Amino acid sequence: MKKFFLPMLMAVAVPAMAQDRLPVRLTQDLMETPTTVIVYGNHDVKVVCDTLNYIAVNTMDLVGAVLESDSLTTKGQIKTDRYQVVVEADYPIRDGIEVHTSSPALALNAFGYSRVSLLSDISDTIRLQKLMMKAGEHGMVAVEMPVVTDKVNIDAGDYGIVRYTDIASPEVEHFHTSEGRIEQVGVDPDGAYRFTLDEQLHELFGGWSFFMSGWSGNPFGGLTGTMRDYDMSVTAYGGFDIRLGYNFFRTRHWDIGAGLATHYENFTISNRLMGTTFDATTGSTHLGPVDEPAYYTSNPARASQTRVWSSFLQAAYLQLPIRVEWHRRMDYKGLRLSAELRPGISLHSSDESSIVSQCTWTEGEEADRGRIDYIHDTIGALYNRFRLDLRLEVGWGHASLFVQSALTPLFRSAKKDDQPYLDEKIYPMMIGFSINY
Repeated sequence: MKKFFLPMLMAVAVPAMAQDRLPVRLTQDLMETPTTVIVYGNHDVKVVCDTLNYIAVNTMDLVGAVLESDSLTTKGQIKTDRYQVVVEADYPIRDGIEVHTSSPALALNAFGYSRVSLLSDISDTIRLQKLMMKAGEHGMVAVEMPVVTDKVNIDAGDYGIVRYTDIASPEVEHFHTSEGRIEQVGVDPDGAYRFTLDEQLHELFGGWSFFMSGWSGNPFGGLTGTMRDYDMSVTAYGGFDIRLGYNFFRTRHWDIGAGLATHYENFTISNRLMGTTFDATTGSTHLGPVDEPAYYTSNPARASQTRVWSSFLQAAYLQLPIRVEWHRRMDYKGLRLSAELRPGISLHSSDESSIVSQCTWTEGEEADRGRIDYIHDTIGALYNRFRLDLRLEVGWGHASLFVQSALTPLFRSAKKDDQPYLDEKIYPMMIGFSINY
């Protein structure tokens, strides 16, 4: 874009210089007549039917910054491509943007909470050959004056609104989908949205997750790892997770935020009686298959009957999700990709947390009675009090699939301060489904 000029009134500028701020009107002539205006983000843009073609930005700015600038672009952009003007979502000035055009055919597009208004400086009625208005992603196109045109096309979708005062045209096409609204000033609208969220609520992230769980000897090593003397089983209903957070950095496609999550998971080892054994030589503890207690083997009547064992344990954490997300749209509809780093702290009680082993009698007198026994082996003192997880997620709209793995072992795996520890590393992993908002 070529260099702009700054017409200023000295009566306004001089007193303002004492405060190092002044009202500024930045203008830039356009070589081509703009016919299409597209606005993203949360900008308020006026399209003015005029006899000249230029862009104007009215703002308050530091004197030094204004004098040193050489274009209408700063951190973001207003792009011009022949007959098209595009206001990008990250352009820092939200209000006071004007696009002046002499074109008899206009296409106005508003997306991502932006507002595009159509008006005229040369007449009380806007006269055009063709007018197209499209609003989506909570954007709004507003026609604030009567319009006479040969053809008009109005398209509102994805919670967008097209609002007009009066349009006279022999050829009119209306399209509204996905809770889009087309409204005429003074005429009752055709009903409220069934479901919509404002921009402030979109600054939050959260959801409920359900998953399968398992573990292995390495991060992201799978759900059915082969451990020293047993194979891990997949737990179909492995647990759930609830999270809520705030996106402190937002652009049209990127969010960065942090929050809180409660995380609860189950792990099952099928067809095994699991327990812990202590090695006095090394001071380590081993988690693995153990023999049945003497109660089941010392009595010939019980020993002759058959039993099936399975063992399970639970883990619960309070976690701090640090989230980075790419999304196609600011209202979270469409494709979403995210990664969460989750430091957390264990919620286990050292005295009460245990491996629970279930004995189901399958043949014999006890089986006929439907007998089921339980054995508890306390392991709370072995849990790592701190945990770090990585979660990768891909979604569409409000639903997503994810994979999450611990980057730190579930139990302590090295000797420290005479605390008990396991002789091998165990890394939990989850694969599941999430409902997001």
